[in-house]
Amino acid sequence: MLPNWITISRFPLLLINVLMFYRGSAPLRLAAVGLLFAGLMLDTVDGVVARKTGQTSLFGSVLDIAADRTYELVLWSCFADLGMIPLAIPLIVIVRATLTDAFRSIGVGQGTAPFAQHHTSLGRFLVGSPVMRIGYSVTKTTTFCGLAVAQALPAGSVPSLIAALQVTAWMAVIFCGLRGVPVVAHGVREHWGPAVAGSGHRRISTLASPTGRCGRRGLAAPRRGSRVESQQGQHDEEARDIGDRHEPAVAQPQARGTSFRVHGGEGHAGRRAEPDH
Repeated sequence: MLPNWITISRFPLLLINVLMFYRGSAPLRLAAVGLLFAGLMLDTVDGVVARKTGQTSLFGSVLDIAADRTYELVLWSCFADLGMIPLAIPLIVIVRATLTDAFRSIGVGQGTAPFAQHHTSLGRFLVGSPVMRIGYSVTKTTTFCGLAVAQALPAGSVPSLIAALQVTAWMAVIFCGLRGVPVVAHGVREHWGPAVAGSGHRRISTLASPTGRCGRRGLAAPRRGSRVESQQGQHDEEARDIGDRHEPAVAQPQARGTSFRVHGGEGHAGRRAEPDH
């Protein structure tokens, strides 16, 4: 699909930019600012094309976030390595990205797109509202392109520009952190602690023991008076009534918690005894 190819095209553009940062001459580094801006703007283009052509998909959503994350982590790390921003900025972004992507992967594994995993108005506002998305995009793009321009100019010629860009960098980090809080909170609220039967958040496979208790990873036995227990009791009572009406009186082996009958009615020795269901 065209939107996915647009997203994929951003990766080689980023590689060219990184090579220019470290290997290119000053004129080439200055020219590469336009390439960097184009790569950042393609993040908007792929989404617009996907919606206009009706080609939105779960894969495209995940791929778009992966491209954004790659740009952010690589560029913040490069500018910190070049001494233009504090090291704390890429470290904060790395921690935030690791947590949000880990929690989002749970919903993606259940078939829910990353931006569709929030059900509260505050969560939707912080993660997907135009104010937060545009605010983060503007501060991030301004910082990245401005630092690329400053890096292309002679060293020490633009100290005031770098100081101003560090302010916008911290603003971008604040937007980034605020947009990540609902993702982590949602993941903790939905998936922390023991799973609840029928909640739909986890799939639980249980194997009940003969005593009615479940195994180590199973659920607790039904509570007294619950619908499950009453159904089990009704089933056991019906089974006993059927056995009383249709089974001849034969000797019953005594076993703790389990009764047996011998199939065939006469109870010949050598017939296999089985539990009474």
